[in-house]
Amino acid sequence: MQEKDVKKHVKKRYGEIAKTGESCCPSCGCGLPARDVALRTGYSEEDLRSVPDASSM
Repeated sequence: MQEKDVKKHVKKRYGEIAKTGESCCPSCGCGLPARDVALRTGYSEEDLRSVPDASSM
């Protein structure tokens, strides 16, 4: 798959998730704040500071 195809697929899937309010992952946050879940799944503090707070799904 070419880079442009990957970007198109990711954009489409994230758009679907945002519209439905669903998640691409099973519910495993156990009530943790989205920021904590993001950190546990590999995002760094720098990653999280670089995007709007409301973008966390």
